[in-house]
Amino acid sequence: MKAVTNATDGITRAAARLAARDGVNLLTVSAVARAAGVSSALVHYHFDTKQALIVATANHLADARVARLRTALAAGAGLATLDAAWSSMALAVSGGDARAWVELVAMAALDRGIARVLAAARAAEQTAVAARLPALLRELEAAPAADVEAAAAAVLVCSDGATQALLAGADPALIRSAYDAFWLALVDARPRGAPP
Repeated sequence: MKAVTNATDGITRAAARLAARDGVNLLTVSAVARAAGVSSALVHYHFDTKQALIVATANHLADARVARLRTALAAGAGLATLDAAWSSMALAVSGGDARAWVELVAMAALDRGIARVLAAARAAEQTAVAARLPALLRELEAAPAADVEAAAAAVLVCSDGATQALLAGADPALIRSAYDAFWLALVDARPRGAPP
């Protein structure tokens, strides 16, 4: 059974590398087989359809994405955490994972398997940010968020927007300034009824 798991993992890792390099839409079974160093027949043995391979690739990319976020959130205190989150996002853009993720988001509208993977990843991201946010705001000497879940969702939307802008070729310095401005606004936000 371990050999089957190793083969499946190797194929999925190869597919994720290709998706990051060339895009999810250009994945082919033969290219994945070459990248994994196996036959196309073995890829078909482990994944009945190309769509099943893409869903497995989405799972791999989702796991990596959530792990990167958790690592960034645990990277230090205060500003070090924000810098780590930015660096993680920039690395995902430069490495191609972010582009592959955007393609998967587009595909999710037509594929329930991909949609489930992306929804589970977003829920895990939301949970990770919501768990870290109260302490992070304290480290930044800010008031606690009135609604931690809503603030966590806003953090993820900001990160998604910054990623999209970087993918579109926007000036990274301008996007970093916008990212920092978002955090300044969040740090300066006060819960309702709190004194200024």
